[in-house]
Amino acid sequence: MRPPWTSSTPFTYEIGYGQDYVGNEQFLSDVRRGRPTLLHCGHDVPLNSATGNTIQFTPRDMKYLDPEDIPARMSELRQYVDSLHEAGVKWAVPYLITMLIIGDPEKRTGFWNLYDRWEEYSALGIGEKPGPPESWFSREPRPFPGHPGMLACETTISHPEVRRFLHACTDLVARCGYDGVFLDVNTLIGRTPHDDRWFGEYLSTRYSESELKRRFGFASLGDVRLGEEGAGLLWVETQRFRAWAFGQLFAALRDAGREHVPGFFVLPNNSPMCTIEGFYSRRSVGHGMRYIRNGCDLLMFEEMQQAGRFGADRIVDNILQYKMAAAHGMRGVVLLYNATDRAAINLANAEAAAGGGGAFVQCGFAEADTMRFWREWFERHSSVLEGMDSLHTVGVLHSLDEMYWDNRAHLEALYRLRQSLSDHHVLFDILLPEHLEQGKTSSFRILILPEVRHLSNDQVAGMARFCRNGGKVILLGECGTFDETGTRRDEKLCDVLDASGTSQARSISDIVPTWGPELYELSEEDYNDFDLVARLPDRVASASEAEQVRRSALVPLLDTLLGEPCTFLQDAPYSLRVSAFRSPDGRRTVVHLVNYDLPVLGKGMSGNPIPAGPARIRYGGQRAHWFTPEGVEGDAKRGGDGSFVIPAVETYCMVVIE
Repeated sequence: MRPPWTSSTPFTYEIGYGQDYVGNEQFLSDVRRGRPTLLHCGHDVPLNSATGNTIQFTPRDMKYLDPEDIPARMSELRQYVDSLHEAGVKWAVPYLITMLIIGDPEKRTGFWNLYDRWEEYSALGIGEKPGPPESWFSREPRPFPGHPGMLACETTISHPEVRRFLHACTDLVARCGYDGVFLDVNTLIGRTPHDDRWFGEYLSTRYSESELKRRFGFASLGDVRLGEEGAGLLWVETQRFRAWAFGQLFAALRDAGREHVPGFFVLPNNSPMCTIEGFYSRRSVGHGMRYIRNGCDLLMFEEMQQAGRFGADRIVDNILQYKMAAAHGMRGVVLLYNATDRAAINLANAEAAAGGGGAFVQCGFAEADTMRFWREWFERHSSVLEGMDSLHTVGVLHSLDEMYWDNRAHLEALYRLRQSLSDHHVLFDILLPEHLEQGKTSSFRILILPEVRHLSNDQVAGMARFCRNGGKVILLGECGTFDETGTRRDEKLCDVLDASGTSQARSISDIVPTWGPELYELSEEDYNDFDLVARLPDRVASASEAEQVRRSALVPLLDTLLGEPCTFLQDAPYSLRVSAFRSPDGRRTVVHLVNYDLPVLGKGMSGNPIPAGPARIRYGGQRAHWFTPEGVEGDAKRGGDGSFVIPAVETYCMVVIE
């Protein structure tokens, strides 16, 4: 796990679930042409975690592998992985499902075919025959969409037999030479005796027997039961447990792979984050970055809309995904299904660079040359992309616990803050409560707490130290009212902190205006409906009018607390977003300018980027050199106030300040 707010070299990522990739020369030719750093290449594994002893898992392609076929299959896959590496792929990963088995228990197809013949496959390391697959279920089976005659049966990873089987499947993947594994359908909803039992083990690491009885009424671990929504601390701990369980699983699967392949990694599908609902709705099923990071270094965000401008005033970006992953010591990878033309792909890769070094996940090889271009460009400039410390002024505190405590206001304020800070070119990063108690706040000048109602005593003490050392704090709404167990504090947080360095607002609306729904306020279903998003009426007639509307009281407040302007860019439109990183020795600063003024015309259809700028970078230095991926470059002009003037940016520009 990398340190928070530290950059790494971005990489390219291709995803495809073709049915016939193994031994396919046309596919290998596409791979050679695109040379993705990471190739996420489908269901070509010795044992499929969803359908067992099959090749692929669609009814028309369901070919079963007999035990004697498996060694030849593994040899074929090893050759396949070798051929991918020879074609330029650094990391090849297949697909496994963690929470689903697929088949027809009546016809004994899919996973049930393997189960009936379990002993025949024992040499593969799958262990003794488990109990009936039905004992793994977390709820009633349902039809598998698009696959007639097949049932999707959700399982629970709390069942030790499920974890054992996933361990065996991952072990076989690594024995084929794969560099890692992609894990899909990571949702823990079970309320089985196995879930209760594992939950008890989790609680025993956090509470003594007397505390279990006092806080929850459990006389012993055998009495532990998962909490229901609304059940106070017990429900909070239930949600924490589900995320913790995935962290345990991911770490175990990673370690299983590393017995065969050094550096083997797991890459889980997390959830969409472009909408508040997409993030918030998955709080109760195990999507908790604070816990799953213990087992993975990369995290996927599966999104629909491409980045760019929708209408006159709506900008879609993926700033929060990259910043959130970075805060947790991971690298974000963002899958954008609708980013399929060259302009959208260029913007998505620029975002990955500006976000500190994750990846845009490209679907298909239609733009293979573009993919290869970006990989080569990233690797050529790794000296200014790798190991840089994020240059930030403001830290915005995000607490996963606020979601567990059903505090949706926290997310609503968080999303509006990142929108306003990005619009106004203020350098910011996401801060976690643990960073407060660990003293990892010294690089920030201002901390903003958006409706963070639950803080431990150690976290409050960390904030107090921050204020005593000259830091400033903005409290939005109700902050620090309760400790981490939900116990109300006697003293108000503003009274604990240095009053001279603290500013309190009643709500986010006091400093960031409400002027109609943003895209992130839509439901997830509506957001994913391109036609609906495209039809949303503009609230302004032009982009220039949008500039005026987006002005808020936040920037003047930050200016006052800092005693100087907080904006890193001057004379720049809000569609031009900025991030900056500084070398550990402080001698070099790298600024990323990304222009989101790309008209989105339809699914996979973009117009021409509308250049944004010129802009002035308000930052000291001896000299500044700017360059673009297209090969245009120059020395920045230095103004009388010490700022550097950068010409208009088409899509992406990097500025190196010495």
